Amino acid sequence: MVSVLTSKNSSATKLAQAVEKADKQMKPFRQQRKQFLREWAGPYYGKDPIQGRQPMTLLYSTCAVLLPTLTMRVVKADVQTKKPELEWFALLLAEELNALCKECDAAKAFRRATFDSLFGMGILKVGLAPTPAGEFVEVEDYLKDPGKVFVETVDLDDYVIEQTRRRSAASFEGDR
Repeated sequence: MVSVLTSKNSSATKLAQAVEKADKQMKPFRQQRKQFLREWAGPYYGKDPIQGRQPMTLLYSTCAVLLPTLTMRVVKADVQTKKPELEWFALLLAEELNALCKECDAAKAFRRATFDSLFGMGILKVGLAPTPAGEFVEVEDYLKDPGKVFVETVDLDDYVIEQTRRRSAASFEGDR
């Protein structure tokens, strides 16, 4: 429950009410996902897992086969251009993108999002985070924060979006 409901801040009140409404509307999907995960994990789900050998569930076996097929261990960018004079730039951009994907461990995030998508919706958050102090780059006597690229998964339980007919029409979307 959101506790910013004050009379002075009406936009915060509206946002809090919209988040609560979105949570109520997402509740059936979250419950269904939990049920799928419980089925996937079988007797190992919960606080008191069953000891000893247990047969694998059919859902677990299916995920074990599909996941390596749908995901890759190494993310590799392929940049192409129709203009021959820009081919050198396309190769350079591909190398930089591959280095960034390796640096932020994008393959691990893609694998987790693919697993999440088998049981509902796989959500990735991609962006630039501020770099630690002292790692600024000087460009023409100006200190610039180059930022650090990150890729992380957002769990469906932490995902909040305004419920509209189209996702592009939503006023807000984010994670907790």
